[in-house]
Amino acid sequence: MRHIAIIAILTLLIVAVTAKQEREGTSRTSVAPYRRLVCIGDLHGDFNHTLIILRAAKLINRHGQWIAGHDVVVQVGDILDRGPESRHIIDLIRNLTVQATNAGGKFVTLLGNHELMNLQGILSYVSNDDYELFGGRALRYAAFKQGQEYGDWLRSLPIVYYNRPFQTVFVHAGILPEMASMGIEGINSKGRAAIQDGDWHHPILGTRGPVWSRTLVHDATRGLCELLKTSLKLLGAKRMVVGHTPQRSGQVGEYCDSRLIVVDTMISRWMDPKGSGNVKALEMTLEGPKAGVVLQEIEARVPRPREQEGKLRAPKTLMEALDANTLHEMMDILREYQAKKPYVIQEPPVPEYDPEIPQQEEHSDGNESSEPPPEESAPLRKPQEMDAPSATSDDGDAGHTQNDRPSEQEPSEEQEMSIGQKPEPEPNPENEAEI
Repeated sequence: MRHIAIIAILTLLIVAVTAKQEREGTSRTSVAPYRRLVCIGDLHGDFNHTLIILRAAKLINRHGQWIAGHDVVVQVGDILDRGPESRHIIDLIRNLTVQATNAGGKFVTLLGNHELMNLQGILSYVSNDDYELFGGRALRYAAFKQGQEYGDWLRSLPIVYYNRPFQTVFVHAGILPEMASMGIEGINSKGRAAIQDGDWHHPILGTRGPVWSRTLVHDATRGLCELLKTSLKLLGAKRMVVGHTPQRSGQVGEYCDSRLIVVDTMISRWMDPKGSGNVKALEMTLEGPKAGVVLQEIEARVPRPREQEGKLRAPKTLMEALDANTLHEMMDILREYQAKKPYVIQEPPVPEYDPEIPQQEEHSDGNESSEPPPEESAPLRKPQEMDAPSATSDDGDAGHTQNDRPSEQEPSEEQEMSIGQKPEPEPNPENEAEI
């Protein structure tokens, strides 16, 4: 009996501790270090969709806290511009970087071309709301200067990241052989030195550099993989994962027998021509020490666009943004439930002979009416497996450069140019003017 009592007490303790971890978001999902890696594409100022993809990948709880234990996250750059809340994304990622390290995991953020442009003072793609989060145009411009908190953080970001267990190299745009010959450490150290010195014409930061060049992706869409194979051989990697080139299919792109993977699915609503965003990411898992890497696409379920009543004040801090997102999430769930299963509030029946309540005459025309049965809700879509290579346009990003939220009625960049508007001068990477 004593042994049974001890076992029962231990079981209750384990259940209680597990329940507490789930409530506090401190439980770990990884059994062994670095068995799971999640790669997230360009975020472009969409804080809400950033939270959605992080939660769909089981990396954070609803309070924005790391819950993924030993997992590794790689975000391939371009968290800035276009959308209105890049500052909140930076604050969230910086917090998660510390939390992941403390839990035995890792959160890696790479330098993208939009981070590079902000360091250069090129603010053509900054929205008005994003300016307001920093207190105005002048303050936002100053925030990314050398010696400032955000500016120094951007300057500390690596250009290339290599994960040895997965034998995969991650970069924003692509690494041509001429750059791969420098090695990963060479690219990062020389690139960081060029940024610190303000040498914006350095080859690593130029049009054929790893934050700008789309040559590998454009070649891969035409079935040309020789440059990619050469770069991978020089880097000692089996595959390369990049962002930067939007996938028109809205899915993670897979090319050259999975040697090249493109994760820019246009997560941000300010990049997607439809204004809805494709909230997806790449998950990589190791099944065993001798097993290969399993690739899978994570697809997040996105609530329908919430109805805006006037212009709401944008959250000024990360905590305000998290609280606002939680509140809106609860309202979205309520609206969705009501849309699926409409209900009618019925008054309590009136007692037939209660003298305190006046009786009303019933009028009937002989036709009985009844509420229509609620429509059955469509089943949620399951995450789709990655499609075969899909053609990617060479003409550039599909996103909007306007300051306001995109809509289907707004003209595209090409249409704007056709009616006489000219974009501000910007870097033109070898006729691949996709920013």
